[in-house]
Amino acid sequence: MRSSRRARVMQRRMDRVEVMQLFVRLCETQSFSVTAREIGVQQPAASKRLQALEAELGVKLLDRNTRGVRPTDAGNVYYQHCKRWLAEMEDVHERLVSARRGVRGALKLSVPVSIGQVHLTRIALAFQKQHPGVQVHLNLTDRRVDLVEDGVDVAIRIGAVGHLDVVARKLAHYEPVLVAAPSYLARHPAPASLEELATHRLLYYGIRDESVFVRDRSFVAPRDTDLVLNDPLAVREAVRDGLAIGLVNPWLAQRDLARGTLVRVLPEAHGERFDVHAITLPSRSAPARIRAFVAHCALEVPRIPGMSADSTR
Repeated sequence: MRSSRRARVMQRRMDRVEVMQLFVRLCETQSFSVTAREIGVQQPAASKRLQALEAELGVKLLDRNTRGVRPTDAGNVYYQHCKRWLAEMEDVHERLVSARRGVRGALKLSVPVSIGQVHLTRIALAFQKQHPGVQVHLNLTDRRVDLVEDGVDVAIRIGAVGHLDVVARKLAHYEPVLVAAPSYLARHPAPASLEELATHRLLYYGIRDESVFVRDRSFVAPRDTDLVLNDPLAVREAVRDGLAIGLVNPWLAQRDLARGTLVRVLPEAHGERFDVHAITLPSRSAPARIRAFVAHCALEVPRIPGMSADSTR
């Protein structure tokens, strides 16, 4: 009889953990259908579990409307405590497991497309070789993902960090460089100054006119309007073909510069500085796999050609 009662108590505690996990994801996705799909239950079952939790606590945790669900004031308080407790419980579990079997678990990553194709995929694969117990889910996208809504563990971001409610570790920085193909320079003598650059056809990636800097001088370099490309790799291809001078990321041009298929133009000039960050959610106890991957990036990203380590990170 006593063992049966103990088993029922343990089952209720396990059920409570599951409903807390359900509630946390409801607050983050603001959708019963999305949350139910994530945890593998039918939407009515998820709704029934939440109703049972509200009945047990005697408070309304979520406001429901046609656009989704949002936590009430009481729900916000419960969410913060649940999230912190679940994170600490997960961290203790992972630390014990990792000490015995190494870093493990699913790791969802989001990285920009071009640097992902050229360098970051290689870095992520090297990380998984070091930690074969980690299941890496790598998504290459230039969309600024929402870590909570998209369930992303680590996002590599170039430029502005964005939201202030994330943790951003600066990994490195770089400055775009001016390059051209020898075939272009055979037809058009290389510019000797920023003013002469304005007489050349210039390509670069972005939605606004870029500035080029030489020491304490800056010059707005108008883009070519006959060929507008929205991808850095496409810009590099056009420059390789001798169509124009390109303001390109150094980590895209480095291999061509080494081979001589591209050459520097105005070597002292550079584009606007871009910082590279690893973005994670704030947590007092981030899972070991997240900490390990960010540390791996802090070591490997500055080694990418054209990147400079940031001494303040």
